[in-house]
Amino acid sequence: MSDSRKHLGKIGEEYASSFLRNLGYEIVDRNVRLPGGELDIVARDGGELVIIEVRSRKGKQKDISYGSPLESITWRKQAKLRQLLIHYLQQNQHVYNSFRIDVIGILFSPDLDAPPLFIEHVKHV
Repeated sequence: MSDSRKHLGKIGEEYASSFLRNLGYEIVDRNVRLPGGELDIVARDGGELVIIEVRSRKGKQKDISYGSPLESITWRKQAKLRQLLIHYLQQNQHVYNSFRIDVIGILFSPDLDAPPLFIEHVKHV
């Protein structure tokens, strides 16, 4: 992954974490490395454990050449997120009555110093 993509991802995760805190989520962990991949954000929404995948893109709102950030979540990525959730639950011996996977898509203008053009949060991917 290029340095510019890593930078975009880091900025996106910062905005997503702030967005979630404003919704009342408690951020438990970030950038958790597990066998098979990494979880961007692990949070609690009330008593529910939530794994959040963050997808960031740069471009004009009506001209996104690679599709919207959320369109990049394929069925394969969803399956991988489910596997990572299982690994996380096995490694962390907490008891959670429920858990889910969410996705946050963030679109930035080409100027990354400006606030995002939009943030979209989809629950239960």
